[in-house]
Amino acid sequence: MFRQIIQYMADKAPAIYKIAKTRVDKDSDGPYIYLEVIICYGYNLITSVQEFKQKVKKEIEQLTAMNVQKIDVVIKGIEVPVKKEE
Repeated sequence: MFRQIIQYMADKAPAIYKIAKTRVDKDSDGPYIYLEVIICYGYNLITSVQEFKQKVKKEIEQLTAMNVQKIDVVIKGIEVPVKKEE
């Protein structure tokens, strides 16, 4: 369920190209989430990741009524869009 929520949020975030890896460790206090993402070229890396983390945390907490303990996001790459020749 967490992976589906994270994927949904990534699809809505223009700076996130794709989620490369997701790991969720459940604890009695709440989940710990580890993500590896690929960012689209042209976006501020730090700002994009911070905004994405906040949105994912808020969405998971609202939908599951669980407190997210921590979200770690590692940027694994940058996707450069290919321009089509006219």
